Amino acid sequence: MRARIRRTLSLRLGFAFVTVALAAVALVAILIAAAAPSEFERFLLDQGRQDYSAMAAGYYAQTGTWDGAQHALAQMGFGPPPQASEPGEQPPGNDRAQPRPFILVDAHGEIIIGAREYPPETFIDVTAEEPVSPIVVDEQTVGYVVGTGFAADQDELTQTYLARINQMLIISAAAAGAASLALGLLLARSISRPVRQLTVASRAMAKGNLGQAVNVRSEDEIGELADSFNRMSADLERASQVRRQMTADIAHELRTPLTVMAGYTEALRDGVLEPTRERFAMMHDETEHLQQLVADLRTLSVAEAGVVRLAKQPMAPRTMLERVAVTFDHPATVRVVAIRLAVEEALPTVNVDAERIAQVLGNLVSNALRYTPKGGSITLGATRQDQGVRLTVADTGSGIDAEALPNLFERFYKGDPSRSEAGGHSGLGLAIAKALVEAHGGRITAESDGPGQGSVFSVWLPSEG
Repeated sequence: MRARIRRTLSLRLGFAFVTVALAAVALVAILIAAAAPSEFERFLLDQGRQDYSAMAAGYYAQTGTWDGAQHALAQMGFGPPPQASEPGEQPPGNDRAQPRPFILVDAHGEIIIGAREYPPETFIDVTAEEPVSPIVVDEQTVGYVVGTGFAADQDELTQTYLARINQMLIISAAAAGAASLALGLLLARSISRPVRQLTVASRAMAKGNLGQAVNVRSEDEIGELADSFNRMSADLERASQVRRQMTADIAHELRTPLTVMAGYTEALRDGVLEPTRERFAMMHDETEHLQQLVADLRTLSVAEAGVVRLAKQPMAPRTMLERVAVTFDHPATVRVVAIRLAVEEALPTVNVDAERIAQVLGNLVSNALRYTPKGGSITLGATRQDQGVRLTVADTGSGIDAEALPNLFERFYKGDPSRSEAGGHSGLGLAIAKALVEAHGGRITAESDGPGQGSVFSVWLPSEG
């Protein structure tokens, strides 16, 4: 099936190229074949008229009159033969009935050497005739050579020349057709080659071999298609890796509390351990941890799917930050960490779901408390930025390594050792925060100058005015 498709594409493209090329060659050959004889005849007439004028001018310059011009020019090959003097010769009157390409006229318009429809010793209006070549002798016009519109007799040499032109046209058309066939097939193969590569790569991806890539050799539409395919393939490979990593991370997060609970329940069942309040409390904590993990996963999946329900209402940025500051006032006091507000005056309101944004800010402040040492501070700020409001949570904590910043908002990411030392957290908080902020049409970013330099998390939300 694949080979048949390849041949069909190549042949169809090649046939299209060859058809267009042959049509163009045939059109050019037809036009040249139609125009060549008439143009060649016009060339012969122009040349003959110039020669006729030159000979007539030479005769008049020698004699000073047109008397005897017919006899003299006839001997030179121009005009009708002289009057018959021998029995059986054709008289000049009959010769005038023959079509001739030129006639000779004196300066007053009297025909000296005529032809059909132009008898000698009659007058014509030279200005009304075309084409006309004046005969100039000593800077005076003494006559004219006028075209009659009849074609000159074609001798054998002229006919042979025209035949050779037609023969060369046929040979040239055949050569051009052969060249167009070869070039058409080459072009068809060059165009169909990346398509074949895309077909092979897409079939490999259909079998589960993700991460396929094809060479981008051009910047045209096919090159753009190949580039888009490569990006799609890379995105699918990343998505597959994220999915596999997420599955492993979920299994890891579930394994620890389940192992603890299974161990305790088995020990309690076998009577190895006594059922005490402390042991049941520990098992309850592990159960709550599992419930929180499941709730986080559900929240994340709903937010990323774009189906999270938001009860939006206008909120002042200061109100949101003050609410978070009050919520974490006691935990901050216990850890000896100061929480400060730095809110710009006259900020516009933002249309948000207060509970969801409180969840986002609460997650950021909770992380800041976890990694800020005693005596440190957390600053909650709000400023106007890009037709919106920028909310910030800045701490003086352990900071974030530059390599970890791009991955902070990925699920279960714990690549920064300084931010993974504490247990009991699912690693989904920042991923949930990112999904909820984007559901509001905003964006969330993180900045840090490095370990020990603190960090700043920013949430930009569009304003109402």
